Amino acid sequence: MLVYSSLSARNSASRETLYRLLLDAPYKVFNVTLRAPHYSREVVKYLLQHADFVRLEQDELTEIMSWLGRPATPDTALAWLAGHFGLHAICVTQGACGALLWTNNELFQSAGKLPLVAGSSASGGAEFLASLLVEWRRPRAPAECLQRASAALAAQPPDPLARSVESPSSSLNPTAASQLRPLV
Repeated sequence: MLVYSSLSARNSASRETLYRLLLDAPYKVFNVTLRAPHYSREVVKYLLQHADFVRLEQDELTEIMSWLGRPATPDTALAWLAGHFGLHAICVTQGACGALLWTNNELFQSAGKLPLVAGSSASGGAEFLASLLVEWRRPRAPAECLQRASAALAAQPPDPLARSVESPSSSLNPTAASQLRPLV
């Protein structure tokens, strides 16, 4: 499994190395990280074309879908994006709104919030992705993978340097995370 980020393609030497690795990797996970000025539409589209699994934040989904002239509503955007790029799964981290996981023409949602992790993106995207991939490699149902990854991130000790993004109605804990449901 090769896990890569759009930031790893920000200069020509690392981009060419990544492109070579993508040719041989059996399973490719693209952690979208759109940080200006370190990306271009062309490179991000290329990285999407070679991915099997994608993790991105809601604002990144909105930006990418705008490039493609498509609406960014997750219930339609994820299925379209997966079909267009041949993706097996897409995970959208949404901070206070939890996370979405699209796979096999089904959309799953976690309840609650994803806490901020110091030194990371607003919803702890990389940390969440690592937990999700641990579960994904096991023979588990997608809803269970999402539930366990959400619970693992929520179980991290509070970080005094990071502020938590609260959902108005709930906070993510193992009980709330178990309230996953397919969005059909």
